Amino acid sequence: MATHNSRLNDALTRSRSEHSSTRVGAIPDLGLLIAEPEARARLVEMLDDDIVTMEIDAADVLVRYGGDSGLARVLDVLGRRRDDPDADYIAYRLYELDASGEKPVIDIAESMRELLSDNALVGLEDLLVLRFPETPRPNGAGLKGWSAGGGEGSASTMSSRPPTIGSIRM
Repeated sequence: MATHNSRLNDALTRSRSEHSSTRVGAIPDLGLLIAEPEARARLVEMLDDDIVTMEIDAADVLVRYGGDSGLARVLDVLGRRRDDPDADYIAYRLYELDASGEKPVIDIAESMRELLSDNALVGLEDLLVLRFPETPRPNGAGLKGWSAGGGEGSASTMSSRPPTIGSIRM
């Protein structure tokens, strides 16, 4: 039986393979080792992989098994990459987890709203719009100054704010 360190090293090595099938196969193993800082950090790196399947699977593992900080990192990526169509697939996965009842993504994110980075707040607001499109978001609700229109302080202009580092750390 492999030792803990050799399993971690094997998963990390496979996650960096040039072959996408090998990388995607390493994600569940990294999830089993998520308590290890190296495994968690590699899953976060994979949120920006060139292949969207890696991004979705890494996000899924981080949200399911990474605790509040895992969800915060995924939301941060959604906010930072809000104009990237590939990030929409990550948002759809969070939507599926929440809507199916598998993981109360929105409830968890709302409970830690004050700890989220600016990018994560943008990611959360975009997820709320995806999940509950019929719910109006007037000024003062959610993000400070958020409105559905395109004016200053609206969701459509929030991505131009400089990224900040949130208080939740990996």
